[in-house]
Amino acid sequence: MRLLISAYACSPFHGSEPGMAWGFISSLPKEWNIIVITECKWKADIEKVHLENVTFHYIKRRRADVLRKLWPPSYYWFYNFWQRKVLRLAVKLHMIECFDIVHQLNMVGFREPGYLHKLDLPTVWGPIGGLENTPLELFSTMPMSAKLRFFSRNVINSYQKRFQRRSASYAKGKRTEVLYATEGNQREGQKNWMVNGLVLSEIGMKRIPVGTDNLQSVKIERPLKIVFSGQLIDRKNVRWLIDLLVADASNDWTLEIIGDGPRKRILQKLAKSNKVDERIVWHGRVSRQKSLELIKASDVMIIASVSELTSTVAVEAISLGIPLIGFNSFGYGELIKASGGIAVELASRDKMIKDFVNGIRMFRDNNFYQKSSLAAFNYSNQFLWTEKMNILIPVYEKLTKK
Repeated sequence: MRLLISAYACSPFHGSEPGMAWGFISSLPKEWNIIVITECKWKADIEKVHLENVTFHYIKRRRADVLRKLWPPSYYWFYNFWQRKVLRLAVKLHMIECFDIVHQLNMVGFREPGYLHKLDLPTVWGPIGGLENTPLELFSTMPMSAKLRFFSRNVINSYQKRFQRRSASYAKGKRTEVLYATEGNQREGQKNWMVNGLVLSEIGMKRIPVGTDNLQSVKIERPLKIVFSGQLIDRKNVRWLIDLLVADASNDWTLEIIGDGPRKRILQKLAKSNKVDERIVWHGRVSRQKSLELIKASDVMIIASVSELTSTVAVEAISLGIPLIGFNSFGYGELIKASGGIAVELASRDKMIKDFVNGIRMFRDNNFYQKSSLAAFNYSNQFLWTEKMNILIPVYEKLTKK
């Protein structure tokens, strides 16, 4: 198989988009001839790890940092220019390599599908996300500034997924297979583009060695350690976690916050003014290894994002036997339900607070916790890279046989 991949972000040493691309690429069959086009900033990382059957080509993306601060969507203008350069290079490479198939791998957002389909070859696009709007029920969990921001996003998102022709026509291509990152995105793709596609999460992992006999039980005599890991930004909705502490004065649990971001000071002031700051440990930004250690030492991971796909740290948590609690929304809601955690249904603000507090208390029961922990660990096998290849490789083979 001669495969061309466009992966804007790709690195063996990062998580999120770069790590996703590296995981997919490094897990493909070693006998295949794979050509990858990526952005120049990842060159130093990639050259530290040799993949024998993979050749990388680098294209620099023009940057306008000042403009992006003033108008964040301007990122897509320059990303589009980069994708046009990718097509020009791909045409030259195809004349030499005679590719069998191309894969538009990342970025995962649906707004910019690239131009590789113009090579008139079988094409895979995805996993893609971003098609879901923020549910109206979650607006009650946000401050006013965030409400305005995500309301605007909903309006723009609704327009783009219905009327942005490039994405829709790309997805409907006769020789194109769309991979959706979550079931929610698949439903939106079916509704707006009439394209079914497969569901293949963008998150993958190598097995973290944890034996099922080592899965910890909660010691009832101490408060539960509830852990959050991520950026302290509006999208992650950490304010809601502080609201939960305020609502539950039982002192049955403490909150461990791993990460940093522009909202940290505001959140710390909020916790102090509500007299729950002593129940929060702010770890700040730490290394991935330290993060895994802190997650493993906790009891439950909590997620309350108002816009998200599956969440890398959530997958890492269940691979360590740490059960999840969060809203039944987006990709992480699907993950919580499937892995034996507690998915809180969207409802009124008061009802959701009550359900979160009651859900956290359920984990105090040793039998319930052990069952949830084992279910989480077992479900994490779905995210092994080897399992993902069992889905992706047949897609390549089917398209090349047409």
